[in-house]
Amino acid sequence: MERVYQLSKDEIFQRFKTIAQGLKAIDIPVLQKEFWENVLQEARSKSKFSLLLAQFTDIMILVLVIAAIISFAVGEHTDAFVILAIIIANAWMGYSQESNAEESIRMLKKMSAQYAMVIRDNVP
Repeated sequence: MERVYQLSKDEIFQRFKTIAQGLKAIDIPVLQKEFWENVLQEARSKSKFSLLLAQFTDIMILVLVIAAIISFAVGEHTDAFVILAIIIANAWMGYSQESNAEESIRMLKKMSAQYAMVIRDNVP
């Protein structure tokens, strides 16, 4: 992958078909078709349900689920319920932390300024 920030100014102008005086307004639609619009791509956020399900995919949680099943099978119901309580508490804490982190990311995106100054027809 080419690192654009390592190119010289002349290489940038040649690569992106522009000049120091800026693009001409009539050239923009053609260049947008070639290079796409100048828009940040949003990553799809996870649903609340997928965040909750993700808490049960860790290998240690799966080992605890198997231990709870074995405890039920051999008649140690108290141990099984304690293990299940640990699994549920862990899932709830992990879910709440990830949910709060997702919400914080959304709020930071709203606060960040997403604009750029451009030159069109030699006018900034």
